Amino acid sequence: NGVFEDLAGNGNVSSSISIIIDTEVPSIITYTSNDTDNILYNEQDLIFTVTFSEPMQSVTGSITTPSAIIENGFVIGTSSTSSDLYMETTYTVSSSTDSRTWSFIFESDNGLNGEFNSFLSGFDLAGNNSSPVEPIEFSVDSEPASIISSTLNEEGNQIRVVFNEPVVFGSSVSDTSQYLNNGVYAVYGGNSVTLNVLSISVDPSSSDTLILDISIDGITNGDEILELIPNTLSSKPQLKDIAGNIPQPPFQASRVKLNNTPPQIILTDVSPDNSSIVITFSEPVYGTVSASAPILLDDIQLSISGGTATLSSTIPTSLDVVGQSSYELSIALNGPVSGQEVITVLPALDSVFDNKGAQLDQSVAQSNTVTLYDKTGPLITETVVEDKNAYVDVLFNEGVYGEDTNMLLLAKSSLPSPGFNGTGVTSMSFELVQTSGASYGLTIGEVVDKSGLPPVGGETFLRFYLDAGGIKPV
Repeated sequence: NGVFEDLAGNGNVSSSISIIIDTEVPSIITYTSNDTDNILYNEQDLIFTVTFSEPMQSVTGSITTPSAIIENGFVIGTSSTSSDLYMETTYTVSSSTDSRTWSFIFESDNGLNGEFNSFLSGFDLAGNNSSPVEPIEFSVDSEPASIISSTLNEEGNQIRVVFNEPVVFGSSVSDTSQYLNNGVYAVYGGNSVTLNVLSISVDPSSSDTLILDISIDGITNGDEILELIPNTLSSKPQLKDIAGNIPQPPFQASRVKLNNTPPQIILTDVSPDNSSIVITFSEPVYGTVSASAPILLDDIQLSISGGTATLSSTIPTSLDVVGQSSYELSIALNGPVSGQEVITVLPALDSVFDNKGAQLDQSVAQSNTVTLYDKTGPLITETVVEDKNAYVDVLFNEGVYGEDTNMLLLAKSSLPSPGFNGTGVTSMSFELVQTSGASYGLTIGEVVDKSGLPPVGGETFLRFYLDAGGIKPV
């Protein structure tokens, strides 16, 4: 307060002034960012928001890095880099009457990668500098994940795809097989096979690795190639890295060569006269591990089971190449062939290899058996005459048939016969021949099976009703 006069002697009106002395350092109440994990993908912005304990007249920010800053593969800054490269120093006041809350935007440039720290400080209305605060640490990852290796296990049922960083599924699609190759897994080269991806999962013990459970329809020879490509179309489910970057081409180390399957016998057929057998392998085969010599007679072994015929030799009498992977084996048989004989063809140990040196695995099921054609007619094994001579029961050693309908068709056509198609026997299929005694002119009146029904073919029991024209044999 004070009283004084001007030069004319006019006195003043009593007045006063209040002076506020503010020496309290403003504190930061909250300091946050708008990103939950503070990991930015390419060109993503990060907003930092700070709230002070009192109104502020100015706030500044700085970005530092504990290591070199990489942009598009080039070092553009070091740990002494100031904020003006990466932060807009403009601010936004939350309202016209409150300057406690300030926001800053960090703009991630295209191709920027690195680890960063964000610092914020300011001066209150009295000019006091704010107290220090722990920086917000964040990282910028502008590089999408890339495949560094793809391998198929020995069993051929699982592929491991390793990326250079952890990956996650970017959508909630339940069919995880759709995340690669747009769900279509074409195989190139080698044999014609179909590869089915049953599921894809992230390895629980290594988040940078995808596990593909697969199955393969067909026989592989090791020359088949599968290329694995992460989806890039936004309409398809996509993989992402932790920052959210989507893998982009070109994709390296994404090709997988399928395993070689040892050769197998996939088909065995016999000639109509039972004189030769043709075997077909799954691929060309050789008699040496180096694929330098063909297979020989002694490399093939034969065995027979069932029926009446036997083999004259357990090795073929001759061997001829009849196709890229097929061989005709001539065989010698003893005795009549009943059609119940089964011949098994099996290569000898250490005798059949593919061009990669893999040996035929006898522990794997082979299509190496064939049933010989029946070359022996049916035999009557027993006849029983009813005590009043009304009928005769006849037993056969195998099922009997009447006409072959396909043979009837063949007589009217130039096409090959489609195979045997027998009908049931009738009274016309047999004849009665009387060899002694007075002639009664017996004929067959009706033929039925065990159930008293007309035969349909394949019966081993038949009943023949006799007709003597009313004359009773004595």
